Amino acid sequence: MKNKAFTLIELLVVILIIGILAAIAFAQYQMSIGKAKFSQLKIMAATVNEAIQRHLLSTGTYPKAVTDLDIELPQDGDLRCSIFSSREPYINCSREIFGVRVAYYMKKQGNKPHVCIAWSPDLSHPANILCKKEAHSFSPTCGTRDCTHYY
Repeated sequence: MKNKAFTLIELLVVILIIGILAAIAFAQYQMSIGKAKFSQLKIMAATVNEAIQRHLLSTGTYPKAVTDLDIELPQDGDLRCSIFSSREPYINCSREIFGVRVAYYMKKQGNKPHVCIAWSPDLSHPANILCKKEAHSFSPTCGTRDCTHYY
């Protein structure tokens, strides 16, 4: 009678296939986490923008800082939001995603109202891939320290 068992090669092939599938699933999971963090940046910027408009309506002036607004931002580790003033203020919310700082700027500048900046000059870095997907930008401007993706 013959032994009915798997050979070592069959077991290795199955383990290899499971490993490949796990690696693909893990990469997709990581990208989903990055997208969620970036969505939070956009939501925070929109919240600050709405509070700026309320402040403008009630006082007649633009606020100088986020602390001047009647909102409480969540204290989520490295998530930061700031207001930069010129004639009309713009909002910058940033946090670390995929190991680099990613910033979302909400401003109105011609036909480019929003900007995503990843502090990595490498276009193949996951943070730049995320910015490119979110901004639908096919020609980002990359410098020596970051890449800028316009919406």
